[in-house]
Amino acid sequence: MSSVHQPIVLILVPITTFFLSVGAFFHLANIPYPRKVFLSPLLYIPAGVSFATSNWWPGDLNSLWGLLLCIWVGHSTSLLFIEDLGVWEDGDYIGRISKLAPHIPDKHHKGLKLWNNPLLLGTSYQIANKSKSATSCPSSLARFTVLRLGKLVTYVGMYLYIKSRIFPAVFMPLRMDEFDPLHQVYFRRLPSQIVPVTLRETLLRCAFVIWWTFSAVAMLDSAHAALSLVSVSLFRFDEPHEWPSIFGSLSQAWSIRRFWSKFWHQIVRRTYTNYGECISRNILRLQPRSVPDKVFVIFMIFFLSGVSHAAVSWQLGDHCGWSLDIWWFCANFFAGLLEVVVTQLFRACVKKLGSKRLDESNWSRVVGFIWVFSFMFWSIPKWQYPKLYCHLSDT
Repeated sequence: MSSVHQPIVLILVPITTFFLSVGAFFHLANIPYPRKVFLSPLLYIPAGVSFATSNWWPGDLNSLWGLLLCIWVGHSTSLLFIEDLGVWEDGDYIGRISKLAPHIPDKHHKGLKLWNNPLLLGTSYQIANKSKSATSCPSSLARFTVLRLGKLVTYVGMYLYIKSRIFPAVFMPLRMDEFDPLHQVYFRRLPSQIVPVTLRETLLRCAFVIWWTFSAVAMLDSAHAALSLVSVSLFRFDEPHEWPSIFGSLSQAWSIRRFWSKFWHQIVRRTYTNYGECISRNILRLQPRSVPDKVFVIFMIFFLSGVSHAAVSWQLGDHCGWSLDIWWFCANFFAGLLEVVVTQLFRACVKKLGSKRLDESNWSRVVGFIWVFSFMFWSIPKWQYPKLYCHLSDT
């Protein structure tokens, strides 16, 4: 077998087993609950094989495929066993699948609306997104195609150019000791004269923050753009408005909470909310919509996001720093919780002094952006440096 054909054959395994899992989902969606539980391995086994072979994808596509499988297993499980049954009958199903309806049994129509729709768009259960840039979508097919194709080409071009020409090229050669435990600490070393903080170290940390944000957005949004082109422009299964952008505007991220709720994608929010509410209300017996219930559910969204990323890291060979994925997402939760406490105290002080509200002024937004960047500047190297140090130690 030629070296060109071998990678193509290899990636057929994770693709085929994934769609076997999807086929099992359609079957499970139409059988009663006891049999559904008993036959659920038909969904999980091929999904597990697809996840286990995700490293057969070339380059960074392996981590993207691994995350897709984590989202798929979580979303399908939520739909089959946790989600409100009303979602199966909610929405204009035939309006979306009119081109496929004549060729598919009626009992599978509802599954077509939901299997690849973790946001539950088109139903009354969908996650509300208040960011205009994340919900707006061109209605014209031609305009939609041009914009999404342009976005895809731009992302891929910038990703390849930056990775090969700018970062980490401008910092080469990189030394292993630049990522050691000592350099994973920054702010506590500022007063120290023994191992002083250097300009290169500071710039490297800044570059890590910017690169992580861009690369994560580029990978996820370009994959979303590619899938939207296939579904809308190529096969015409969906309408343009059914594929809104998944990211909001970075200009809205002047707090950690707004970073995750206004700017970041909400793909897994509904799924992980269902898991959080199930544990909170059925196991912990917390009062629905009470403060402890809301806090716990939000914590579970971050925790399960960390678990998904940790599973992908472990599968791709990161046996040193995989647990830091969970730590970092949980750290973001506690940073958001700290923001709530500080904001409430600030508003109470302003009200007591009878002063004009300043928490939404332009200056407060500037302070907010500095705070968000500072938190990322502190936390992302603590998350990523140990992974690099372990990798460089093994090479």
